[in-house]
Amino acid sequence: MRPLLAVIVALLAACGGPEGGPYELPASEAEQYVTAYIAAVVPDAGADDLQAGAGEHVVIRNNWDHRTDMGGWYIEDAAGDRLPLGIGRQIEPQAELRVHTGCGEDSEEAVYACLDEEVLDDDGDELTLRDSAGGEVARFAYGTAAS
Repeated sequence: MRPLLAVIVALLAACGGPEGGPYELPASEAEQYVTAYIAAVVPDAGADDLQAGAGEHVVIRNNWDHRTDMGGWYIEDAAGDRLPLGIGRQIEPQAELRVHTGCGEDSEEAVYACLDEEVLDDDGDELTLRDSAGGEVARFAYGTAAS
């Protein structure tokens, strides 16, 4: 693992939030990223995560200074389950994209994966943001996985 990435992963392990989330990456840690990263995880505890319009989602932030093509990128949980960002998805500089597990209508700010299985563990998990080649871009541990 690259040295800077190892430091960021260690810092993320300390990241937490109120029980049940939302879990947000502190601004002081987010400043270290020059790429896209996982800025927050919002599990929808107690709800049907796959129901249309459910609030469960991951927030991706583009820290690059240019519009970024994230087509083919995905979020992977510790079990290897994937949450795709979508084909042709682009994020403006300093903008955020909400990646929902359930169904809904895609917009510039949100993509709905419409998955058949739940991906985000309400109690905690470790998520990895991967580029279209499968390379690791960022990690985010939250809840019980951040302990």
